[in-house]
Amino acid sequence: MTTQQRNENTELSLEPTNDIDTMTDVQVLVDSFYDKVRVDPDLGYIFDEVSQVNWSSHLPLMYSFWGAILLKEPGYFGKPFPIHHKVNDQLKSIDNIGLQHSHFDRWLELFNDTVDRHFVGVTADQAKLNARHIKERFESLIIGDVSIHRV
Repeated sequence: MTTQQRNENTELSLEPTNDIDTMTDVQVLVDSFYDKVRVDPDLGYIFDEVSQVNWSSHLPLMYSFWGAILLKEPGYFGKPFPIHHKVNDQLKSIDNIGLQHSHFDRWLELFNDTVDRHFVGVTADQAKLNARHIKERFESLIIGDVSIHRV
């Protein structure tokens, strides 16, 4: 089955039948995920208004990031934590609170829903596990102890 056929099946709300096998699959995952994030009432404004993400540069970076993690593709060179810490500072300057556990929970929920809608298999499961680890690590570094807060 081609990637186009996979995407058409997903758009028709059929159960996914393929795993994340190619960089095109990674792009489908990333694009679909950020489409959800941008319209989400809890997260969208953080990306579009607070941090004013440049999507034309952010999306290719995320393709590289997830391609490296899931497919062992070379090419990702980045330090994601400082950027996310800066977003927290930007949000704090607006609301005096910053990122909350609920933001991280919602991020993971949208990511897992996106994976489940489009893919099934070992790499899809690994994507969700990796996302949970990323969520927990960033949540711990930005907010503090997450041992009392679990999804």
